Amino acid sequence: MRLPALLLLSLLCSLSQAAEVLASIRPLALIAAAVTDGQGGRVSQLVPAGASSHHYQPRPSDRLALARADVVLWIGPAHERFLTRMLAASPNVLTAQSLPGISRKLQRRPNGDGAIAGTVDPHLWLEPDNAVVIARALAEALARREPAQAEAYRKNAAAFANRMATFKASQAVRFQGLPSRSFVAYHDAYQYIEPMLGLNFRGSLLQSPESKPGAKHFLLMSQRIRQEGIFCFLGEPGFDKALAKHVFNGRPTNPVEVDELFTKAPLDAVGFEAGLLQMTDAIHGCLGGK
Repeated sequence: MRLPALLLLSLLCSLSQAAEVLASIRPLALIAAAVTDGQGGRVSQLVPAGASSHHYQPRPSDRLALARADVVLWIGPAHERFLTRMLAASPNVLTAQSLPGISRKLQRRPNGDGAIAGTVDPHLWLEPDNAVVIARALAEALARREPAQAEAYRKNAAAFANRMATFKASQAVRFQGLPSRSFVAYHDAYQYIEPMLGLNFRGSLLQSPESKPGAKHFLLMSQRIRQEGIFCFLGEPGFDKALAKHVFNGRPTNPVEVDELFTKAPLDAVGFEAGLLQMTDAIHGCLGGK
């Protein structure tokens, strides 16, 4: 009878040693799922799908989850400002926007003419190379915690990097044949993915999802759409379709909903690619692709 008991104790010990990664938002949770694949760890997501990271009010259970996690992965104060104080003294934090090798871009003005000094566009996970930097940094953090599994974590991160390289190459070819790649956005969330797809950003209605367009800016966008023959409008889940229709002022338009937070992607080893593909499919269709 002792052997089963010893086996059970060994199993419980191994389970207790499995890493817990708490990611602030779903794209980071998906990257974590790729890195921890097959290693028995647990990945969870702090901000629920559909909730705004800009105005999220943490619950007592969130604070407990932050304290319990072996690694907390977040974008940084440019995106989840509410976490800044909560994570200030925590030693187990990976801040994506501060990682060596991360490409950071300034936020752009809604008219597309110039950047806003002193800002960071927080949508940096949409650059596949940035996603790879995050995956490798997480693999190293987990390797330090679990040296016996270090090679497995690094191997998963390397496989993720290879899939990202393949994705970039295939999507670049896919978008080359489109007759036009100009678009207007509901709010500016796409500049990290634009170089890969060859997109031409011509402005956004809003500076942020919580803002409202001024009359002067709205008129500018409407004139630009008419003069340049733009028909692609990139919205987001729950965007104001009446506002989009109004800015096109009766001109043909092809508004689509783009989920840059990958809320419907499965939390598994290939969920991040699934989220990216769903997004690029929507953009491709908006631009008239088949």
